[in-house]
Amino acid sequence: MWRTVSCPLGGAPYHPMMDAQPAVPSAAIATSRATVIAAAGAVSTGLLMLPAVVNGFPFLFYDTGGYLDAAFNHVIKPGRSTVYGLLLQLGSHPGFWPVALLQCALCVWILGLLLRVHSLGGRPGLLIGMCALLTFSTALPFVSGELMPDIFAGLGGFALYLLLWHTADLRRPEALGLAGVIAVGGASHASVLAIAILCVAAAGLAAAYDPALRRRLRLWLPLASIGAGVLLTPTANLLNTGQFKATPGGTAFVFGRLLEDGIVARYLDDHCPDPSLTLCAMRGHIPRLADDFLWDDSEVFNAIGGFEGGETEMRRIIIGSLLSYPLDNLRLAVRATLRQLVALQTGDLMSEELVDSYDVIRVVTPSATAAMMAARQQQEPPIDFDYYSRLHVPVALAASLLIAVAAVAAAWLGMREMTLFAGSITMLLLANAAVCGIFSNPHDRYQSRIAWVAVAALFIFAVRFGALYLARRRALRTAAFG
Repeated sequence: MWRTVSCPLGGAPYHPMMDAQPAVPSAAIATSRATVIAAAGAVSTGLLMLPAVVNGFPFLFYDTGGYLDAAFNHVIKPGRSTVYGLLLQLGSHPGFWPVALLQCALCVWILGLLLRVHSLGGRPGLLIGMCALLTFSTALPFVSGELMPDIFAGLGGFALYLLLWHTADLRRPEALGLAGVIAVGGASHASVLAIAILCVAAAGLAAAYDPALRRRLRLWLPLASIGAGVLLTPTANLLNTGQFKATPGGTAFVFGRLLEDGIVARYLDDHCPDPSLTLCAMRGHIPRLADDFLWDDSEVFNAIGGFEGGETEMRRIIIGSLLSYPLDNLRLAVRATLRQLVALQTGDLMSEELVDSYDVIRVVTPSATAAMMAARQQQEPPIDFDYYSRLHVPVALAASLLIAVAAVAAAWLGMREMTLFAGSITMLLLANAAVCGIFSNPHDRYQSRIAWVAVAALFIFAVRFGALYLARRRALRTAAFG
């Protein structure tokens, strides 16, 4: 039998069996804690799903039909990724809800990782609070609940930050999962790849001037995930259509932006007549707006061969204009970036009649048709997204400005970790505005899809700053009163 002995330091008598007793309570506590964290994740995911659930169907955009058409009908669609189309195909039953659920769950997972690497993990209330804030004050739930790859702009940016600067704080499956988010996101929308490349370049530049950052920076997995994203697109096209080729359309989008800025007209005025340029003979009929030129059955666009056939002529004019008017192009690029930074309306074109998407869904997933047409988005009057923008736009504008201010303030206070975090998010917002504004055209959809990252970053910054402030107050009080 075990013998009870007195504890020499006082207190309860010591029994040898006490050594084995904590194992059961510890396991129970760990299980209970995991259950609470899982419940917090479920609640947070539910919050982000709430607008789509109230709508009665995941939100649609006009481009949704193109992604579905690419996957289901085994074709390569200009500007429509087969990779994201295949994701929609895999999650098409029941009613595309698995796609919306996956996108919302990925948001919660990455937000949870951000809290953890900033010493705020294991606090379920913080995760739920942050997701509630994002649900009711930003466009995030409309983006995460939409059948579009736009959610990967913000998720890819956060994933890249974690891999660049916090690889040591991640478990291997987590790091590989984040790399997968970047790769799939980049393959789903070319802008995500371009943003990732700019952010990696900025990280490398910062590390070149700071030895501490240089020792911490981890590039191999971010670069590998970007490379995987580049290869994933033609690979998916090969598997789906038998053609190993990238998704066309990028040249036409850049051309459209130069068209709206007047650069194309100027170039044609300076170089026509030229029998090798089809557009010379059609100068008086070229639409002035990019959307009219690219999407509204433009006679001119079709005459030069469309997205693929017209690529050679459009590329020639783009390169020629860059060489002919470099300073004007630089000025217009800066203007496009600044315009994109403040284009933040929620629900850009989501209240339109999305005929193409309706028609494709009716054909490829007829079981979802009734729910789709009964959804609030498809009713008259349509959802008033301007109502939400009255809150979302000022919040996004303020957060985008404040996160840059926070980076400067953190540097002044010597908070290196928060300087790095706030600076990285500021770079992410600028990269998104530059890529979308310059290479396509400023649209509200492009910046509203990512502005929520600034709100999430400010939430983490505020909690960390508050904890530091309270710790310093306690230290001063202890020093004053002993």
